[in-house]
Amino acid sequence: MNVYGSLAGPETAYFVMETTHRAAQTFTFAATDAETIAHFRAVLYDPSTPDRRVAGKIARGREPYNPDWNFHFIPETVRPNGAGHITCSDNPIFVEDKIEKVGTDYMRDHFWCPGYMQIVQETHMNGASW
Repeated sequence: MNVYGSLAGPETAYFVMETTHRAAQTFTFAATDAETIAHFRAVLYDPSTPDRRVAGKIARGREPYNPDWNFHFIPETVRPNGAGHITCSDNPIFVEDKIEKVGTDYMRDHFWCPGYMQIVQETHMNGASW
């Protein structure tokens, strides 16, 4: 908890995930849930920690911390995902190519769990690594 308690609002932490196969792709996202942030930091401290994958709802639009993609995770929906469901494991390029279809027959609920990506570092909003 921060010095100002709840008046300052929840902490926002930024993490980078990377593909675990094929062409290297990175995706930076924000998380605001305290338990989720603690879990992701534990994953980075100890690579044997389970649930290195991420899941959450996405929204269209670029964010300053993730300028290469025209979509982003909604920070308050981000959680660890150990399952890597086949129905939502598309890589960022595939999602980007179908971004206009998100919310229709494709990703009807906007839920994305990139099964072939895992967290590799924590970063600052400007993209600088810790």
